[in-house]
This record gives sequence, structure tokens and C-alpha cells, in this order.
Amino acid sequence: MAMFSDDVFYSSTGVRRTRALFKEVASTDDSPVFTLGKSDGTGEYISIRNLYIKFCVDDPSETNFSETIFGDVGLWLNISKCTWMEPHLEEWRMVCDTKRKAMAFEAVINEVKTSGKSAFSAAKFLIDEPWKVKRAPVRQRNKVKDEINKSTDAASEQVASHLSDLRKEGYFN
Repeated sequence: MAMFSDDVFYSSTGVRRTRALFKEVASTDDSPVFTLGKSDGTGEYISIRNLYIKFCVDDPSETNFSETIFGDVGLWLNISKCTWMEPHLEEWRMVCDTKRKAMAFEAVINEVKTSGKSAFSAAKFLIDEPWKVKRAPVRQRNKVKDEINKSTDAASEQVASHLSDLRKEGYFN
């Protein structure tokens, strides 16, 4: 069930509203409901950005968002394809991707800390840092790889030193 009634999303003639729903792109004679920003500063409009992020971090398909807010996946698809919406949606998707990946990193780190079944793979992933190479511009990827190798070498030296100390204390005989 949609958060709003159909009369919010459809004109009196039954035409789907798109621009008219958003304060920033609506005509002066429209009655917008949403703002594209984090807030409108007055509380008069609902932040579609905040709703999108709230729903879509856990649902990249945008289905729960579109059905809950608009009551219709088709209406959201129409809005999401509008050229005026594209830059906003690109930013919101990036925010959701980043939050989702942060949760994944937490899970990987927790796997390493708890020595779970995949601890070795998780640790290798954290050591190799493949995300750094992928996000670097192509011309800087070798430099990034070198930096990753330097931090890996420094970490391995610390581990070697720690193991040496443990060996001296008789932990490994």
C-alpha cells in the first residue's frame, strides 16, 4: 500500500504526475509533495532523497521504495528516467552503494576478528585492498598497487616482529 493516495500521483484527468511532485522542478500552479534535497528547510515537503536512502540501502532493486512511496513500480520507473532526476538519483544510488559496502566491510572485518569459516578469505581481501585499485584512475593504478604493497610489507614486518617476540617467550617450541 502506498504512503499516499492516488490523487497525489495522478492529475484529475488520470495522467501520472512526475515533475509536479517535486518542489524544485514543479510549475508554479502545481502542488508538489516532495523535495529532492535532504530537506526543504521548512518541513513543508517530504525529502524523497531521505526516503530513497532509507529504503534502498537494503533493497538495491528499489522495489520496496517504489511500492511503499508511490504504490507503483511503473510510476517510479517513469520518474527515475526523467533527465532532471538523473543527477539526483545517481548521487542517491552512490550513497546507498557506499552504505551497503560499509556494512559489507564490517561483516568482513567481523569475520576476520571472530575467525569464522571464511576468515582467511576475508583477511586476504582486506590485505589485498582490491577496491583501491578499482576506484583509482587508470593512469594511477600502478602507484596505488605500490602503496598497497608498501602497507602490506609494513604490516608483515610488524607481524614478523610480534611472532619473533612470541618465539623468544617460548610460545613456539
